[in-house]
Amino acid sequence: MTDGSRTIAAEALLSGDATLEYRQGDDEPLVDAVLAAVCDATGRDATDLPPLYSAVDPDALESLIESGGEAAVAFEYGAHHVLVDGGRTVTVY
Repeated sequence: MTDGSRTIAAEALLSGDATLEYRQGDDEPLVDAVLAAVCDATGRDATDLPPLYSAVDPDALESLIESGGEAAVAFEYGAHHVLVDGGRTVTVY
């Protein structure tokens, strides 16, 4: 995310207007959960979306969220804003 004080993703997150909240399954890789959430929110197939690595480093995302605590990562992906939190919830805006 770029640009000074607020980004488009931050504006969406602050608005609270979530399109979909997706809870990651116990054995589901985080990358799959992100893709499933965006697919569910948009009605698109995963093959129609750009590669996730074009928006975020999947390994870094997984490492940060799996580290526990109150970590949260927000990024833009497939024309939507995505928030992944330490509670393993993926929210699409």
